[in-house]
Amino acid sequence: MIFLIGGILNTSIIAEAWVPSARTGRKADSFTLDYGAVSYDNDVYFHLSPNLSYNVNEEFGMSFSLPLNVLAVDNDPQIEDSNPGQLRRFDYNEPSDYFRTVNYIWYGQYEREAPGKLTYSFYAGDIRDGRIGHGTIVNQYNNNIRHDVYNVGVMSDVNSDYGGVQFFSNSLYSRDVNAVRVYIKPLALGRGVYNLFNIHKEHFQVEDEYVGMMQTRGNVMDEAGRKTVLEELEQRKKKKRELPKPVSKYSKMEIEEKDEWYNRLTVGFTRAFDGNMPLTLNYSQTGIPERIENRDMPRVKEDGRVSVEGIDVEYRLLNMKYWEFTPYLDVNTIRELENSGGTHYGFMARFGDKDINVIIKPEFRKMSSNYIPMYFDTFYEVERFHGNLTSEDPMNPKFQDALGRDTTGGISGYFYTLLFNYYNYSFEVSYENYEGTGNSRIFLASYIPLGSSATLSFFYTKKGFDGTGEAFRIDNSSMGAVELSLPMGPIQLRLQNLRRWTLEENEIGFRSFDEIRVLASSSFVF
Repeated sequence: MIFLIGGILNTSIIAEAWVPSARTGRKADSFTLDYGAVSYDNDVYFHLSPNLSYNVNEEFGMSFSLPLNVLAVDNDPQIEDSNPGQLRRFDYNEPSDYFRTVNYIWYGQYEREAPGKLTYSFYAGDIRDGRIGHGTIVNQYNNNIRHDVYNVGVMSDVNSDYGGVQFFSNSLYSRDVNAVRVYIKPLALGRGVYNLFNIHKEHFQVEDEYVGMMQTRGNVMDEAGRKTVLEELEQRKKKKRELPKPVSKYSKMEIEEKDEWYNRLTVGFTRAFDGNMPLTLNYSQTGIPERIENRDMPRVKEDGRVSVEGIDVEYRLLNMKYWEFTPYLDVNTIRELENSGGTHYGFMARFGDKDINVIIKPEFRKMSSNYIPMYFDTFYEVERFHGNLTSEDPMNPKFQDALGRDTTGGISGYFYTLLFNYYNYSFEVSYENYEGTGNSRIFLASYIPLGSSATLSFFYTKKGFDGTGEAFRIDNSSMGAVELSLPMGPIQLRLQNLRRWTLEENEIGFRSFDEIRVLASSSFVF
């Protein structure tokens, strides 16, 4: 997904139509008050949300808010047992909803590699682009695609010259979807073992003597106040260095100057699973799924576990200032499906520097008929209950749909991604298609500054269609958001449209709704 280079410093996280998780923390310290009108399901609400953002040295930050939607006009059909002045019912009717106060808490930069250093990161909050590895198992995961449920997810990693670990979880509360990737750099490990047994004693002895000689030369401060050589070195080590601006989640441009050949080969193992996978649901006599009122979700009759495992290999052939090229191979298996596996062949190529660049990531796939690439994707929070969002039949869980697929034969397909960054302008498009009906997917996103303070940002995604002619037909399998932000004197006016899903009473499945907002923001930057 797009890594936006800029952002409106005086807006809150809830106001942005599209900002990926790894960039949400890069904001000025501020207190912001959002207020205005919200239209949802033909009703009108007054929206009020105080927001507090605080960040330290581009290394640590947090943001909290208290979003409130108060019913102002109750149009037909009337909301049962509800009166004007009441909070929107599903916003705070279950324990997990109180996590709505947490926008994000972050430390470090996800997927950052720095030669000779141990780097680590932690992000908890609203996730827009959850991913692990090359994104063939967990990709573009959005943990808050429902109006009536809010999740605080986790993305975290540890990286070194010899290997590392990545971790993802969709929710600290439910912990349904979790993924771990462990990777090693075998050539770097082999070189480390070789050096351990050979130690280069002569080299280190000479180096130690040289440092010792320098130390004796400046042992006393002179009248100008100069320090010894070792004191100068210690002082430089203590200086904090700001995190570099990443190009995108794919690029490793940061290590271009010290990208040794033995650090470029990476071998990883990933395991992702839904530990509370709905297998069958409870239905009423009319065929409508039963709904748990205080949890805003269907009643599960039988649950289980679905897990996807994979091995990945990549080698960074080029990593230069204006050129980057990394081919990769992923081999994945869905363990609970018979003969279900897929192989992903792809590469990432970058042209340009940090400010102006084009990144392409084509991927070719060979897989079994019942294999589902990117099983845990943008739509999974709904699909785990409602696998076919366009079906007119009562909903069926995603895994149950997968069980009905052919276990013999093979199919092929592709997934293309293109990113373009020009200073503060960003654009991304991706398209997936493979053999069979309803196997196309599209994603579009952009961030366009319009002058010093105005911006236009959006994203749109859809899956389960055939042919490009259906790609932009808005239906229950479409999701997106758009925002136009304009300065109006001391305030910022924001017009928004957010499309999400909700499980309503007496419905055969999840339905998508547009929430239209007309908001103003007043900020105090400190």
